[in-house]
Amino acid sequence: MEHVRLVDSLRGVAAALVLVSHVAFFFVSAASVVFGMWAVRGNSGVAIFFVLSAFLLVSPAYIQPFNPSDSRTRDWGSYAIRRAARILPAYWLAFAAVLIVGALAATPDGVGNLRKVLIHLFVGQALFLEQYQAFSQTWSLTTEVTFYLLVPVISWWILRSSRRSTHVLRSGLRALGVVTVLGLMAQAAALAISESGHATAAAALGTSALGHAAWF
Repeated sequence: MEHVRLVDSLRGVAAALVLVSHVAFFFVSAASVVFGMWAVRGNSGVAIFFVLSAFLLVSPAYIQPFNPSDSRTRDWGSYAIRRAARILPAYWLAFAAVLIVGALAATPDGVGNLRKVLIHLFVGQALFLEQYQAFSQTWSLTTEVTFYLLVPVISWWILRSSRRSTHVLRSGLRALGVVTVLGLMAQAAALAISESGHATAAAALGTSALGHAAWF
């Protein structure tokens, strides 16, 4: 998909919101409770990132049925390489810094065992609920990478549904409705699981790509 400059502005807004949120969690005092309540809601920036990912990566599947003469096929191999190059180098560099600090400064988490390191190396921390205190915000990358892996399947489903329907727009809206309902049901299930005393499983479901399907 061609570059959309306005998306860069939205990314900037989302990044600023997330930064304000994390600063508020650690530094806003009890005396500033009203400001703090608003500041921590900056985590809504994560929702913006998820929405933008879905818009940029899945919209070609919606556009193609309206332009049948476009015979281009998506190269999923190149797609995978681009997604990996966008996230992994910077992520691994940051993770290396966390491990170095953990080894040299004797942080509460330290370096962790091999299992914990490997889980983070492959961006699976939100699935296994493993985290380093200084790296806990990367849970959203697990959700994002999971979505990246699902994009080919989602795109195939949208294209298949549109080909089988004489009403392309209606078919697309129906697909969006199904995904939204699935996401809301996953959040409801996470809440029910949490109230039954299984907080770990609830957290894994609630932060997963399925749990955020409505955002995507």
